[in-house]
Amino acid sequence: MKNNLMLHYTSLPAGIAIISTGIMRMIQAFYLLDDFEVVNPRDKIRDSILRYSCANRYRKFQQYILNGLNSFSEFSIYTSSFSANYDDPYMWKHYTPDSGGVALVFDFNELLKGFIYENIPDGTYDPERRIVSGSNGSFTCVSCPGIVKCQYDASIVQKYCDTMIDGWFSKPIGSMSLAEAFENENIWTLARPLLSNSIYNFIIAVKDPSYNVEAEWRWVNIRPNSIFFREYKDEKNRPYVIGKFLPTAIKEILISPHGDKDNTRRILEDLRQKYNLSYRLK
Repeated sequence: MKNNLMLHYTSLPAGIAIISTGIMRMIQAFYLLDDFEVVNPRDKIRDSILRYSCANRYRKFQQYILNGLNSFSEFSIYTSSFSANYDDPYMWKHYTPDSGGVALVFDFNELLKGFIYENIPDGTYDPERRIVSGSNGSFTCVSCPGIVKCQYDASIVQKYCDTMIDGWFSKPIGSMSLAEAFENENIWTLARPLLSNSIYNFIIAVKDPSYNVEAEWRWVNIRPNSIFFREYKDEKNRPYVIGKFLPTAIKEILISPHGDKDNTRRILEDLRQKYNLSYRLK
């Protein structure tokens, strides 16, 4: 990623909506276009943990993880997609229509800093860590909007998966491993989010190698609390939540090389003036 910039390639109407509202839809991960996503990395964790040779005392912990992985409802992950590729022909072709489109250039740090929570009571939101705590299902979840770089190399993915699982059983978190913490109910209440986060972050980052030309990064919200993040349905009946950002997050807007470029430029100039925005046009 160059200079902390990520690009969101989209149609002109969608781009106008994002610019004028300061809102991006974060789609439920099971409804992404690539069937490989979520299911494959989830199964990779399951296969790796089934192969893992752990002490008999940790068998219940091992089964606990497997039970959670078998429940699709556990993986409530919402995401918006970006690319590190700047003004890229492949991205224009696949993500903008023939009639034209735009690429919104976001600043990585501004996007994170500007994530806005609505109607959250005082004391539940930590602005420094961008975390809202909650609990639901087999795993306790921590909703933490963040930026994730997608990984396409199968050998690296497998190595990371095996290292992650080994860490659950052998690497101390404080004075004990997660497997040891599982044996103490009071300690496990505090340690459980660490397991959830490592699973979720792995699952959302793994993509099929055939998509590596997209150089994808993701703005992710994991298991958002339904009180704070209402779930909607888009025109394709896909569930999504709303991610809000500050106007300063958009640094530049690229105009598609196809379509009516002059008309697109006029529309974007009008938007910039109307909402007093500072993005550059290219």
